Amino acid sequence: MNILLFYVDNSLMGVPIDDIKEVGKKQRIRKIPRAPFYIRGYTKHRGNVYLVVGLPEMLKLNEEGHHLIFPSSIPDVCFVVGNIVGINNLNFYPKPDVLPMKYVKGFGEFNHEIAVIIDLEGLIKGKRISKIRSMVKA
Repeated sequence: MNILLFYVDNSLMGVPIDDIKEVGKKQRIRKIPRAPFYIRGYTKHRGNVYLVVGLPEMLKLNEEGHHLIFPSSIPDVCFVVGNIVGINNLNFYPKPDVLPMKYVKGFGEFNHEIAVIIDLEGLIKGKRISKIRSMVKA
């Protein structure tokens, strides 16, 4: 499976490349008053406005983040991640059913390191993103 690998707070993570529309450098992010802690604000990219979700904040990790990931299945939302490693074909191991985290799709191995494969849609499910999106569009 082709996975976009990146680091968040020294943890290797990835997202299936089929789930990503685009990857870009972090741009100016404008704050949204009273937004939840995991919402960094909003940014303009290629003429569109995107809600910026901090992946490190969602996962309770520390990372400033240098890149934006634009998922293909979640319009108007992008995620801040750390340093991009690249796109690699990994052996994919599905998450065991006993693992309660809905945002983990599974695991892969890269250079003797285990990568956690993230489900971006599962990560923000139930986080009232549509309400926050309306704040940006207003």
